[in-house]
Amino acid sequence: MKKITLLFLSICLFFQTWAQEPAWMDPISRASQWQESAFLTAFATEIIPKNQSQSDAQSKLYQMIKSQLSDAILVSINSKTELNVTVENTATDERLKQRSTSVSDVDLVGLKLDNYYDKRKNSLYVFGYVSIDELTQYNRNIISKNTTQINQNNERYASIQNKSDQIRLLIGNKQLLEGIQKSVRILNALSKPHGADINRLQITATENSRRLAELFTQGNVSMTDIVTRLHGELLLTLPTGDLSPISDSKFGYGSSEVSSAFSVVLYNELKNTLSSDNRLTFSPDGKGKLIGSFFQNATETIFTASITAPNNDIISATTFPVATQIIQTQGLALLPPNFNFIPRISRMTLSAPKTFTIKPSEFVNRPLLISCILDGSAMDNVPLDLALEKDGKSKNYSLITSDKGIATFNLDKSMVVPGQSYLVKINLNLEKYLSLSPKSSFLQDIKANQTIPETSTEVIINSPTVYIQSKEEGISSPLSIKVIEPAVKSGLAELHYAFVNDGTTADYELIIEAAARKGQTGEIATLAYVDATVSLVDKQSGKEVYKNSFFDIKGIGANHDDAQAKAFQKAKSQIADDITYNLEYKR
Repeated sequence: MKKITLLFLSICLFFQTWAQEPAWMDPISRASQWQESAFLTAFATEIIPKNQSQSDAQSKLYQMIKSQLSDAILVSINSKTELNVTVENTATDERLKQRSTSVSDVDLVGLKLDNYYDKRKNSLYVFGYVSIDELTQYNRNIISKNTTQINQNNERYASIQNKSDQIRLLIGNKQLLEGIQKSVRILNALSKPHGADINRLQITATENSRRLAELFTQGNVSMTDIVTRLHGELLLTLPTGDLSPISDSKFGYGSSEVSSAFSVVLYNELKNTLSSDNRLTFSPDGKGKLIGSFFQNATETIFTASITAPNNDIISATTFPVATQIIQTQGLALLPPNFNFIPRISRMTLSAPKTFTIKPSEFVNRPLLISCILDGSAMDNVPLDLALEKDGKSKNYSLITSDKGIATFNLDKSMVVPGQSYLVKINLNLEKYLSLSPKSSFLQDIKANQTIPETSTEVIINSPTVYIQSKEEGISSPLSIKVIEPAVKSGLAELHYAFVNDGTTADYELIIEAAARKGQTGEIATLAYVDATVSLVDKQSGKEVYKNSFFDIKGIGANHDDAQAKAFQKAKSQIADDITYNLEYKR
């Protein structure tokens, strides 16, 4: 009796389990009740692990059903779209991502979704279907309604005076035409007649595009006009549904990412206008981007804007040209600073003397002059790089031209050595001139297509010349062989001074006056002293650049002649060291 009871309960449980399954779980019932001639259907399943919620899996499968139905409409009405997913969820997520990004923006009117969870198999099943008749009627209504609206818009276009309003109307027409085109494609995929006059609609689309382009080649075009078109066309191609938050970017010139005063205001106006669309959220932490750029050719300025997803895929974009001469900039610079010179960089010239000879005494008041000229006009505020080269080594300096197009470079004694020659190379610092990164691809393109202006000059540093007048008096007579003068000359020679015999051609005059006198005489030693005055005079200015007096420089010897010689030896070292030290470190 117990066995019969258990068997009866098992049979009841079996039938109860299968009674809970919806009819669409059975392929035969599914094909019978939702015939492919009347319905588009999709079926999907997934095994749900313990660590995943049923609602998450359901959301994924619902999205996959919508993707499959949308694709089925555009691929083939006769395709039966069944998707059986029995792989790990990581793979399911990736497949969902791939499928979701390819979903056409099809309105699945009357979409019905149902699901069933089998506890024994830990599996979720989802079934979706759409009535072909309902979908057909919906898209025919779109074609009819949009066609009527386009005709009404075209009738009132001529009466609209404001250019921005005209732009909005034409972009609205473009949106209506794209709606018609999408509905025609859907009806063609469903093998249903659409009733649209395709030839007439093509003529209307061509005329609409012509009018829109004409608005940006005639009359005046304001910043508002440009923003209106960028805004309208970005929204025209923007996907429906929630989008990732967007962070700020720039409206730069070409790939330079450098903005102009005009493009900064333009970007802010565009951002503010787009913010009114509930699909877009601007946030500093947003992973999406609103990116703008513009560039010029001979007659046009081309504006481009795009909205990108976190993975940098472009989800909406627009680009169009505007006749440059009719853009009303509101007093703002249309191009970034100095970008108007980019096409003429190769015609810019730098000029400097072929040879520049200079003495150290002229360093302060006689700079090397470099001129910058473009098409006969002096170029101001142009940054230049100057390299001072000698024996494979280089010292680098930065210059900038004055309002007269002249850059000046003053040498000093820390840069050069008298008696030597140097090669000076000067070139335009293009990255600084255009505010670009040295690694910018935009900069590299310019350098590849333009000749960057440069020049060079040989700089010769003449040694300063010295004429010496020296009087060295012994105790009883002038010295026959001078002692102090040769020592001072040797010290000055180490400082790269040269010596001449003609005072009229000298840069400096060195005057040495030294005299010995007797000191005490003793049984063991005799003393002698030397007193001296030394001065170095700048012949050009008449100023003394060095002057010192030395007293009581003592010498000890067997007699006065010996003591005098010793005193002069001490004097030469003391005087030579003092004058060279002062000229090298204190002057």
